[in-house]
Amino acid sequence: MMTKKILILIVLIVAYPYLALAEFSFPADRVVTWEGNVGVDGGIPTDYAKHGSTIETADQGDDTSVIQAALTAAGAAAGAGSGKFVLLGEGTFTTTSSLSVPSYVILRGAGMLLTIIDNTSGSPNSVVSVNNLTPTDCTTTTTSAIASGYTKGSTSLTLSDASSFPVGRAIYVSDLNDSSIPVEPLGSDGKEWGGGCYQSGTERNRTQITEITAKDGNVLTISPPLYFALNAGLSPAAFLIRDLTQYAGVENLTIENTGTLGVRVNLQFSGAANSWGKNVKLKTCGQSCVRFFFDVFKVEIRDSFFTECIDRDSSDSCYGVHLYDGSSANLIENNLFYDTANGIVAVATTGNVFGYNYFYKVYRTANYGQWFWPDNWTHGSHNTMNLWEGNDGNAIALDNTKGSGSHETIFRNRWHGWDSTVTYSIYKNHTAIADCDLNNYINVIGNILGTSGFHDSYELKEASASWFTTPVYSTDCYPQSGSPGAFDSMLRHQNYDYYNTSTKACGDSGEPGCQGGSTDTDLPDSLYLSGKPDFFGSVTWPPFDPVTPTITDIPAKIFYEEGSWPSAVPANAIQGVTIN
Repeated sequence: MMTKKILILIVLIVAYPYLALAEFSFPADRVVTWEGNVGVDGGIPTDYAKHGSTIETADQGDDTSVIQAALTAAGAAAGAGSGKFVLLGEGTFTTTSSLSVPSYVILRGAGMLLTIIDNTSGSPNSVVSVNNLTPTDCTTTTTSAIASGYTKGSTSLTLSDASSFPVGRAIYVSDLNDSSIPVEPLGSDGKEWGGGCYQSGTERNRTQITEITAKDGNVLTISPPLYFALNAGLSPAAFLIRDLTQYAGVENLTIENTGTLGVRVNLQFSGAANSWGKNVKLKTCGQSCVRFFFDVFKVEIRDSFFTECIDRDSSDSCYGVHLYDGSSANLIENNLFYDTANGIVAVATTGNVFGYNYFYKVYRTANYGQWFWPDNWTHGSHNTMNLWEGNDGNAIALDNTKGSGSHETIFRNRWHGWDSTVTYSIYKNHTAIADCDLNNYINVIGNILGTSGFHDSYELKEASASWFTTPVYSTDCYPQSGSPGAFDSMLRHQNYDYYNTSTKACGDSGEPGCQGGSTDTDLPDSLYLSGKPDFFGSVTWPPFDPVTPTITDIPAKIFYEEGSWPSAVPANAIQGVTIN
């Protein structure tokens, strides 16, 4: 008997840590597997060979033709397993038309601050582009009904006719707008926006890009898996996307636009997959510093610096990263946004990760002393299944100006709810998280919210454009007739806020409820990383613990304050930067 008691005691002692530290679990329908399914497949390549001689700047005139000829020649010589890079030397390269980077080619500089591409003409749509697609190409006749396999998490789709769907190509999957979510293209401004390429205008606003990895008759194997279940009664269908530019990159240089706002974008990806921008400074931006302009899949923007704009006042200008309709499975990670009007603006996107970015002095200058400007937005119809993790910034707004969104996850971020760089005459719209009506099933987990001594309330519901309080949350803002309301479906858990100076659990009084999730309080370190990432170097990770609370500077903030990335980032990325 004594032996049995000892054995039971040993089992309890061994099991106790696991019983006491049961990890929080999400409702299965609210999240996807981001780990391994975002960014460049296999990681950004490091084995490309140099093509030709290093290009030096011209003493006078225009460098466009020399650089483009080298890129085109490298593209002709490159291919899968034999990528090439074109190397630009130190100095400023003047361009007057867009440079286009082909598949399996890198446009590489000598260092972020050492090589500068400066477009001075004011005429091209972009300074540098990775693309083979323009918006006028957004048509297709290759489509097929999905007969089965359209459940969430499915990796196999059976089409009614897959004869024109080859292995290795990307497809859109979607169904007609589902009013039960709702998927709604009509926003609070009474205008419609969304749908993306191949999506029949505003009829199919919730979309996903995935790749055909194998085929057996009419059965396609796909990756990533389906983010959401399609409705059998709403005509689920697959749309073939034309060949995309693959494994093309831009590295170790600065891209400037000193022409006019006519140059809309410093770096554009359009019709691109498994491509990247790395260690790039985007300066004096037009409409966007980086734009994902239709059909962008598994692209990475990392270790980069966004700053300054031609026009920081007008509404359609000065975006940091602007993801347009149809962007899926992309990774925006470890970047600094400084002195721009916006940080990240996601328009009708799915399955992306926005991780460990730092936003400082990011606001639109129009009425900025009277209106608090969140630096990150979801916009248009219909953003879904995106992950915002580890970011440090003013605020995030899930708006409904041009339609609906759902199933976004906001995890372990630091949102301040005000901007210390602005002197306000009126405190208007100061909130750390705005979840407006038509944005349902939103997860807000493990964040540190608000500013000590500033926020005067916890939550404001059904706020219009004229609210003058300073709540930590604004929910159900800009209410829509007949909408179920954003608050009721929100999952909030283990968030610390500086109004209550405590951490609230999903089951606490006044919270929307646990929505089918667990009540466990131990949170995973990350929802897309298996462990501490290399770019954190010696910096503590995860950086934000809502229980203590503990706040550690993320690497991009350290770059802002000290002028260098942590030592884990390659030495040629940024050297001796003076920012402010």
